[in-house]
Amino acid sequence: MPPVVLVTGASGLIGARTLEPLQALGFDVRGVARNPPVNPVCPFIAADLLDAQAMRAVLASVQPTHVLHCAWDVTHGKFWHAPENLDWAAASLLLAKAAAEAGVQRFVGVGTGAEYDWSDDGVQPRRESDPAVPVTLYGQAKNTTRLLQEAYFRTTGTSFAWGRVFDLFGTGEAGSRLVPSAISALRAGQPFACRQGQLLRDYLAVEDVGLALAHLVASPVQGAVNIASGTPISLADLTRHIAAVIGCPDLLTVETHPAQNQPLTIRPDITRLRQEVAAPPPPPLWTRVDAYLASSQPAHRGRD
Repeated sequence: MPPVVLVTGASGLIGARTLEPLQALGFDVRGVARNPPVNPVCPFIAADLLDAQAMRAVLASVQPTHVLHCAWDVTHGKFWHAPENLDWAAASLLLAKAAAEAGVQRFVGVGTGAEYDWSDDGVQPRRESDPAVPVTLYGQAKNTTRLLQEAYFRTTGTSFAWGRVFDLFGTGEAGSRLVPSAISALRAGQPFACRQGQLLRDYLAVEDVGLALAHLVASPVQGAVNIASGTPISLADLTRHIAAVIGCPDLLTVETHPAQNQPLTIRPDITRLRQEVAAPPPPPLWTRVDAYLASSQPAHRGRD
């Protein structure tokens, strides 16, 4: 019998991208989320992740050996300081307790690069052993969840890992995020301003985030693991590439407005991801960006 993995938030931006990689790694995959996916690739259960009783019923029904917990409210422009972060932290802790009581052997949570202390402007790459000093409610909720789950699972013998995801992009992300908003404006022939072009960020296509998390689930590695490319680029270079591919570099303005409460550079160390988890390296960033641009290209209808 193959191991059974339950993926929470299975219809979300990240969760949906973990399903097929998990299947390829030999798992019997089951998905759970409040809203069903458009094109399900595995058996799916509709349930409210904030309902502890419903989640216990799901665990009893599925009887998973592994849990990959992707579910969280990350509504763009709101989630950094949203009070709902407390609800999701509480629900995640109750899920961890219920999972251990149901006999789950391995539990993997999804965290964020915002858990780290970036007060030095990101001079050095962040390793998983570096201090976690989040400055947003989202980062604090994630880090507190990690600490409590890690301490709890230590008492139960459940294997526990935590994938810290950094910046990502891909089909299905909120249209107000940097990459889709740049694409939308430039394709419409409208000017677009990259206001903090000096910032260096580690962008990873959401497909590669999903693949890395799947490998983390399949591995025996415990503790925090950075999920990233390890190669940050400037927002200026990213948006310039997008404008060049679309064919309207003249419509792009790159500015260097001060970014309050944001480090100049976010650079994660991915040694654990590559050497211990053995997740395969992603394709070149520009390959993924170009594929995203091609997939989001409006279809030509021709003459009606």
